[in-house]
Amino acid sequence: MKHPLVTRLISVGLSAVLLVSAAGASLIDGGFTYSYRIGSGTTYSNTYAINSAGTQRANAIEYTPSSAVTPMGVRSGTQFYGNKITLSQMISRLEGQGYDVIGGVNADFFSTENGIPTGLVVDNGRIIACNTWQNAVGFRADGSAVIGTPVSSITVSGASGNVGVYGYNKTRTSVGLYLLDSYYYSQTRFSTPGQSIILEYENKNDLRIGHPAKFKVVGKVSGSESFAIGENQMILTKRDDCKSAWIDYPIGEELTITFNTMMKGWDEVKYAVGGKALVTNGQATPTSIDRASANCARTAVGTKADGTVVIFEVDGESSYSRGLNANALAEEMIARGCTTAVCLDGGGSSMMSIQQPGESTSKLISRPSDGSERKVSNFIVLVNNKKSDGVATYLYMQPVTRYVLAGASTTFSTTAMDDASVKTSLPGEVTYTVAGGVGSVSDNQFHAGSSTGPVSVYAQSGSATGEMQLMVVGAITSATISSSGKEISSVSVKADESIDLDATVFYNGFTTASRDDLLTWTVKGDIGTIDKNGVFTGTKKGSGSIVVSYDSYSKSIPVTVGMGAPQDLTTIADFESSQPLTTSDGTALTLTKDADQVARGYGALAVSVNGSAELNVPQTAVTKTPTVSLWAKADGSATLTGIFTTADGETVEAAFGPTASANWQFLSCKAPDGAQALTGLRITGSGSVYLDHIQVSETAPLSTGAPAISFTSAPTTASVGSSVTVTAKITQENGAYPVRSKNVKAYLNGNLSSAKYDEASASISVPTGSLGAGLHTVVIEAADDAGNLSRQAVTITVGKVTDHAFVDIGTSWAAGYIDRLAARGIMQGSTVDGKKYYYPNSNLKRSEFAAMIARTLNLDTSSEEGLNFVDNDDIPSWARGPIAACVRAGLMEGSSTGRFNPNSNITRAEVMTVISRSLPRGYVPSSKTYTDQAKIPDWALTHVQIVSAIGLVGGYKDGSIQPNARITRAEIAKIFCYL
Repeated sequence: MKHPLVTRLISVGLSAVLLVSAAGASLIDGGFTYSYRIGSGTTYSNTYAINSAGTQRANAIEYTPSSAVTPMGVRSGTQFYGNKITLSQMISRLEGQGYDVIGGVNADFFSTENGIPTGLVVDNGRIIACNTWQNAVGFRADGSAVIGTPVSSITVSGASGNVGVYGYNKTRTSVGLYLLDSYYYSQTRFSTPGQSIILEYENKNDLRIGHPAKFKVVGKVSGSESFAIGENQMILTKRDDCKSAWIDYPIGEELTITFNTMMKGWDEVKYAVGGKALVTNGQATPTSIDRASANCARTAVGTKADGTVVIFEVDGESSYSRGLNANALAEEMIARGCTTAVCLDGGGSSMMSIQQPGESTSKLISRPSDGSERKVSNFIVLVNNKKSDGVATYLYMQPVTRYVLAGASTTFSTTAMDDASVKTSLPGEVTYTVAGGVGSVSDNQFHAGSSTGPVSVYAQSGSATGEMQLMVVGAITSATISSSGKEISSVSVKADESIDLDATVFYNGFTTASRDDLLTWTVKGDIGTIDKNGVFTGTKKGSGSIVVSYDSYSKSIPVTVGMGAPQDLTTIADFESSQPLTTSDGTALTLTKDADQVARGYGALAVSVNGSAELNVPQTAVTKTPTVSLWAKADGSATLTGIFTTADGETVEAAFGPTASANWQFLSCKAPDGAQALTGLRITGSGSVYLDHIQVSETAPLSTGAPAISFTSAPTTASVGSSVTVTAKITQENGAYPVRSKNVKAYLNGNLSSAKYDEASASISVPTGSLGAGLHTVVIEAADDAGNLSRQAVTITVGKVTDHAFVDIGTSWAAGYIDRLAARGIMQGSTVDGKKYYYPNSNLKRSEFAAMIARTLNLDTSSEEGLNFVDNDDIPSWARGPIAACVRAGLMEGSSTGRFNPNSNITRAEVMTVISRSLPRGYVPSSKTYTDQAKIPDWALTHVQIVSAIGLVGGYKDGSIQPNARITRAEIAKIFCYL
């Protein structure tokens, strides 16, 4: 069959220009339409195109009326009010009733509040609902369709006179009189005052367009109350504010209701659904269509002069497909040959399903603009009435991709179908012909030539024939890169390791068949090579990118080479437990644990310099590791020099850069040529200079950032008694290297795990063992070669706890955290009448917090040394040891008045500060700014940034951190579970 869109969409010359300038012109440029049979005399087509609104994707079903495939108008329920379902739900319902549904779309506009359709509904010849103004599409028993205005007026006549009715089974308004029966609802659902006359059917089934129906008046109701509608009753009703003529027909009077029509054929209609005028006598007449000027998803149905019915749907309101306005929709239906057409509901309601040849159920083929199917009121479906006879009638050809890059190939299958679209045996050998000779077929593959544009491939087996439309393109618009069948966004390999890459290319969003050797592969950065088939081999440590390109398009992904073993590195001094440096000039060297004087970890070296100081360093070879690096800061400023010896015992020097200053900096120098060993450091300046993390390596480690910890498997729930494994990948220097196994630790419920980090795979697996009911935590910590730190945590909830550690936490959101800390001995609570209470909603006191932090860090609480506060007597006996331990550790201190204030509520800023002081130095502070940033005390700012960065304390939904707010005992339980 001929598709107007095909000829219109691929036109590039004068015809395209004319279409662009035409009023309401629709899908016009760069398009492609393919089609295939889905039933006897029934074809599905899919169109991609571009118009002035953007990308357009449309679906259409065309059928020639016959008894083989017949249309049905289907309601969502027996009663209209409150009944809405999706197209997929409706098709499933019909299939359950034995119907073979091969296609379907949404139908009439409807009220989103109550599901009442706007226009006409005819079901099995019986009129179910209508108004007197909207167009409709009706289907006769032979499948032919009629489109127009089916009901010109609704009249009620009797001995007392005649009245006109505005709507039947529509929600009553003030615009006119209404008729309601049990198809509307079991109740009238009135809420405004009015008058109602209750009629009784003579024959309920005899209510058809153009055929008078008999009734008798059996009752009357007035007021605003809803009342029941009997199964055999019709209600004639009006609101009191309605100005239309009204006759108070007496009880017992016989009435006639007629749905008058001025169009032929409507009395023969078996099914009908409402719509709004779109095309009349071959002219665009889009009237009263919702959002007429907007480009959105649309559905329409039309008829051609020869009786062919066209059901059309275009997706909309997304970059996938923009959709059409009402004028463009009318023009599109005219372009498809329609002389009459109506617009059905659109926007989020637009959807189409088809049954693919050889399948047994219909599936959604459109992409609803809501993101999922919207529930609607009624539908149009096509039912296949043919029975399978196993005789091959046609060949269904299905390619893997319909878009093919010039010179590439796509695989396809050919299946024989009988007249009922049921798979059957091929009647003989299949022969293929490519129209125009612009390609060839062999081994179930189409091989494109150099010509571009739409291509038709024909197949014949016996008397059965088939056609497959493809589009050969000479450009691509996007691409993805994959390896081993999985899309990747970066590549990381060891030196001398290879990886085979594949590119999936797209033309305007459509997967396009290609070949690696048709594309151009290149490597940026002196890190490796790549061949014409996309096989990359790393040759040198470093970073770069791989680029795949075709014509003017290119796609790039980053590449890192060097993820083998970490570089050679020797730590000379980290000052955590010892201080190996010496001096012979009397310079004071002090091991300090003051957090402000430590760059990484818990210790550093303080050097008192007066002009110049020379430090002796344990002799360390530098032939393979020539780079010396360290962290340094100075009260003023200072320069550092590395002292080396050669093989001849000669002393050579190299300056560190940059100069040490008031802020910690990572300094490095490279051993001079011929140097064999590092033997010392010279510091020039005055005042205190602090050194940390002295080491030698091949190159200077990356000092910015921190190790990347990425969970690869992190279950959050488990059953009681089960064991789960948490796995993570941990790398340093932007993924260039694994971290060192000695620098990775994992904790399960606060206890050090025996899990080991594997440098070869840069990963760690942390098994939990059998888990009891409750909450469990896994925390992973890592340090890179510059001493920067990272930590990540995952919480696993197991079963349901019914026996809690405290009697008052059963309904607390923090019950799991509290139970876990009670099991670790950190939470103790209070005992009252033999029962243990935690008081989760109470504010935390400073003394309580000191006890918690002391227990968590296993501080020595046996001594009260350090309790020199004015209010010592206010400190409870149970808190004296813990507070003293915290003071000696430099974690907590008193106020400017010399008071500790043990019974005061502790603030969030104080909590974050103490926790930060308890952590090793090296965590990178967060750069996040809170809405109440100005309220954070200066002494707490860096500490707040650190604990926020590692996820121990977070902000609130409004973007605040509330530094001066109190913290509850429930909140502190969650925080401590991750310490």
